[in-house]
Amino acid sequence: MLVLAAAAYGGALWNGFLWDDDALIVRNPDMELRGTGLLSFFGKDFFQTGSASASYRAGGYYRPLVLLSFVADRRLWGFSPAGFHLTNLVVHFVNGLLVLVIARRLIGEERAALAAAAFFLIHPVQASAAAYISGRTDLLAALGCLGAVALLVLHYPSAAARGNGTGLRRQAAASAGAAVLAAAALASKEMAVCLPVIFIVYVTVFPGGRKGWGQRVLVWLGPQVAVLAGYFAVRASVLEFMGRDMFRYSEGAGLRVLATARAVVTYLRLLVVPVGLKVERFVPVAGTPWKVSYLAAAAAIVCLVVLAVVAARWSRTAAFGGLWFFAALLPVANVVP
Repeated sequence: MLVLAAAAYGGALWNGFLWDDDALIVRNPDMELRGTGLLSFFGKDFFQTGSASASYRAGGYYRPLVLLSFVADRRLWGFSPAGFHLTNLVVHFVNGLLVLVIARRLIGEERAALAAAAFFLIHPVQASAAAYISGRTDLLAALGCLGAVALLVLHYPSAAARGNGTGLRRQAAASAGAAVLAAAALASKEMAVCLPVIFIVYVTVFPGGRKGWGQRVLVWLGPQVAVLAGYFAVRASVLEFMGRDMFRYSEGAGLRVLATARAVVTYLRLLVVPVGLKVERFVPVAGTPWKVSYLAAAAAIVCLVVLAVVAARWSRTAAFGGLWFFAALLPVANVVP
């Protein structure tokens, strides 16, 4: 797996700083902070630096852990972009190992688990995160989320997940670890808000028997919900609802959801045929709800979600994987702008 990852993205070590790297790292005076000064990252917007523009500061991004990782790289490598890229590649590889752990537990077949992890590591869609220094937001958020899910599948009792789990006390300890990882993921990128939903999907698809189910659910979901509530409280306090104008759209919710359906179909196509990749991809909102391509995309998504639910009768693992995919997209589904 290490050889595969190096072959796929090792060339990034020769890349320089690009786009947001300039404001976040090269021209960011905060990269020289030390000691308690580093705590300031937890009290401001991600792009709120001495070199960031006002438009950036209005974004409302809370990602202090990523900035701390940049400072650590600055200490280790100076301003050599190769060192920053190396950190990205190491995190990406660790994420691949976590995928292997999860797949091995759920599938129960070593070759299939290795194939899943290899697919994750070398797929071209990973380039915007693995080969782009500022894409570390995705890498660190994935690290926290995958680590939390790995703890869940390893310790939650479920015969369908190839194991009887562990005792309730150990589950509580594992759940606490998952909560810490969830907090780290949320401090890296907002997409991690989907993690409690993924936990709900897992304990529903793999209930592990009726006896003690409610207690187990409380042990695992309680800390996740508490962390999420704390995150929203801190975010609202620190950012002071910065970027509130982002919540004002002229398009109705229905049109936005249709645009999201079109985008999801594009993502699925890129998983199969990764041609025409972009770091940022924009899907225009249709001016009418009756545009055939958008309606067809929405119908396809509904069918796929239903299929994932029905698939639980034959393969709980396949059902969980499918529902995980859609749950992970909820933060950008435009249901709530």
